[in-house]
Amino acid sequence: MIYFIDLDGVVVNIMQNWLDQYNRDWEDDLTTERITAWETHSFAKGGTRIYDYMWREGFFGEAPPYPGAIEAIQCLWNLNHTIYFASTPIPSAFCPKEKYDWVEHYLPEIGRENVILGWNKGLLRGDALVDDKPENLLKFKGMKVLMDRPWNRDCAQEDNARGIFRAMSWDDVVYFLR
Repeated sequence: MIYFIDLDGVVVNIMQNWLDQYNRDWEDDLTTERITAWETHSFAKGGTRIYDYMWREGFFGEAPPYPGAIEAIQCLWNLNHTIYFASTPIPSAFCPKEKYDWVEHYLPEIGRENVILGWNKGLLRGDALVDDKPENLLKFKGMKVLMDRPWNRDCAQEDNARGIFRAMSWDDVVYFLR
């Protein structure tokens, strides 16, 4: 089987460092759980300036993995599934290198050569796509797995009608894809 897995918000917890920096600079107390829609700026005191952090070196590269993500991906890999990381590039000169290096550091057995950066995940051809953005799943032809996050819960009622499986944890992802 060929699986495509998003990085930001699925494998890599970019929110942790992002909100730590933002809250310190803006004297705010914004948490991941309070970001209940895709437009992060609508929850921030600084508005769209919250996206300025994406341009900083280390924004992606210093972000930790989500709990269970590395182990789950290694489990799927050890079952002889082919894993690609399909990720939308953050608008930063540092983004591509940091994403490649992140995968090389945490999942060297899969490696940077299995990182695909692009905007239209509907063009990917494989057996499953795991993502946190419902719109990325809609045009994908294989199995669609939505990683549950606060910013995508508003569409939970529509998931089944759209053929989307909602994963509440990495254990769920492994269960769906084994």
